[in-house]
Amino acid sequence: MHPYWLLFLVPAFLALIGDRRNINHLTNKFSTKIDPLWFSVIFVLTMVIGFRYYVGGDWGNYYWQVERSIGVPFTESFSLRGDPLFSILNWLSGNLGFGVYGVQVTAGIIFSYGLTKFCLTLPRPFLALTVAIPYLVIVVAMGYSRQGLAIGLVLLGLIALMDKRKTKFLIFVLIASSIHKSAVILLPMLGYVSETNRIWNIIWVAFGCVIAFFVFVSAYIEFLIYGYFESEYNSSGAFIRLAMSMVCASIFLLFTKNFNFDNHNVLIWKFFSYASLILFFGLFISPSSTALDRIALYFIPLQLLVLSYLPELFSRSKKFSQTLKWSIVFYCSMVLMVWLFFADSSFRWIPYKSFLFELVDYKDTKLL
Repeated sequence: MHPYWLLFLVPAFLALIGDRRNINHLTNKFSTKIDPLWFSVIFVLTMVIGFRYYVGGDWGNYYWQVERSIGVPFTESFSLRGDPLFSILNWLSGNLGFGVYGVQVTAGIIFSYGLTKFCLTLPRPFLALTVAIPYLVIVVAMGYSRQGLAIGLVLLGLIALMDKRKTKFLIFVLIASSIHKSAVILLPMLGYVSETNRIWNIIWVAFGCVIAFFVFVSAYIEFLIYGYFESEYNSSGAFIRLAMSMVCASIFLLFTKNFNFDNHNVLIWKFFSYASLILFFGLFISPSSTALDRIALYFIPLQLLVLSYLPELFSRSKKFSQTLKWSIVFYCSMVLMVWLFFADSSFRWIPYKSFLFELVDYKDTKLL
């Protein structure tokens, strides 16, 4: 359990002693240059995520996905898993001798890089990282490798969209969808954020969504409906997690003008806010909270954005800003504590073990 607290307390300390960054008035953006300190963040997160041993609820499942790909002809590897790029990654890692760690390290690098670049678009990047650690990093990236990898790509796409590079956003989301099909849920945002020719853009985006649905989802629709809805598959804690995003969504929608965003970025974060509200209230009518919980993972960046801006959102008073900053860090520490001590599945993360320190063969017979 101590490694998780260390992973949280270091960025929390840096967030508490740090000040809000100054925006570059020429570009009207914060610098996203990765300096040595942030490079070390990427390195540490990659090592913790990539070399975890038997940590996370689906670790054994990911292990066997790689094992099943060993010795299988490349053309047949796609039948082993429904997500093509993830199947390729499993096949390459298994047949090159890297095992499950090749997959985990790749996922760790992409997720950590995407998270770092996104945090650096915000006024208080270490505060945003502190918000991300308890759930997005520890639970998602260390528990759901496939979706964590997809979220890393989505974050890079989101950065591109914030810069009005829609084609780049589309490419990142399509790649993410070939790793975890649920990422297609973000495609409609392209139509929503269009400021010119909006009707035409909505039409072609809708057409593209239909194509993406048939390419990525249609073959598995019966499995998804049965697995998430007919079986009434539910996640404990989904209400709390969706409520966290709902609160941030409400703050953004109520105080949009305080963020001083241009219209394009306002539309992006309104899309995230409305989606978060729909997912939260959907809990009361959906037979499966798990389906909504998994989709909501793609909208967690809204929490990072809102809470990073919050210390100066209502007042420029340094004392008030400091109070809000401490409150956010305390809130995040409570999120981590509650998950570690009370979550039904947290025992699968405790204790943290690393392949680098366990000195075990990745083909450990305990997995049989």
